[in-house]
Amino acid sequence: MLVKNKADKSRLLDIDLNSGRTQEMSRSEATVSPKKKGFFEEWSRGYMYVLSGKSGPYLTVGQRKYYFSNPEWSAEVEKLKDENVFRLWERGRLVIEELYSPPQVDDLDPWSDEESEDFFVWLSNKKNDEEFIEMWTDE
Repeated sequence: MLVKNKADKSRLLDIDLNSGRTQEMSRSEATVSPKKKGFFEEWSRGYMYVLSGKSGPYLTVGQRKYYFSNPEWSAEVEKLKDENVFRLWERGRLVIEELYSPPQVDDLDPWSDEESEDFFVWLSNKKNDEEFIEMWTDE
């Protein structure tokens, strides 16, 4: 299965859902279209991605799946001067803390904003968004 990068649409992630193996590729190398309801981001320990599913959308980090419907985890972004900090909490315990440079917003694109470009901001905002969860729940 192929999934798009949120900020750079030329980057794709090939995901083997059975083994969990991932491999990044360029869109020009793809022979099939990427999944419409899915995004990935690279971080210091590999890749994380969000996919739609029959039980609703879920975040995968390594072999761990975090379903958006599960209230036992949360995500947040702290905006610093030139960098941001992404944090993922599970049952009140900090699981991930990732310092990153946010992607640039395209000033010429009227649809380009922080949420549309930044995977971590998007993830944090969508985690408890009922409408999003419904839209990303596969029939």
